[in-house]
Amino acid sequence: MRTHNGLKVIVPGRDVDKLQGAVLDYAESTGLIIRNPNKPAAVRIEGLTHGDALSAEIEALVATEINPALSAHGGFVEFVGHDGDGAAYMRMGGGCHGCSMSRTTMMEGVQRSLVEQLASITKVVDVTDHATGENPYYS
Repeated sequence: MRTHNGLKVIVPGRDVDKLQGAVLDYAESTGLIIRNPNKPAAVRIEGLTHGDALSAEIEALVATEINPALSAHGGFVEFVGHDGDGAAYMRMGGGCHGCSMSRTTMMEGVQRSLVEQLASITKVVDVTDHATGENPYYS
């Protein structure tokens, strides 16, 4: 347990190392936010390609354009892989995970950006289990 300006933060001992370097922040629009640089390894879906040139292009767009926009709501997307036939598979996290506007964000934001900028991508598939979202921006 740590106390900061009267706020008690309790983290199970087994999870302390997973939060090294994390920052607890506050935004008027979303409330408390944990910005953790220690993201778990992406879960891979068998049969998808990850690690090739197209994957690098997708990951660059996610890092430089898509996630900075989503971070305003405490959310992000993670590239899972592509199928080689034009579909990029993405998973949402943070405030986007379980958000009632997640489909709109994925189709009108993420998909539009990838399709417009990468000729090899024709659609995005959301593989997020939105039912498990714990802190959606819109519920």
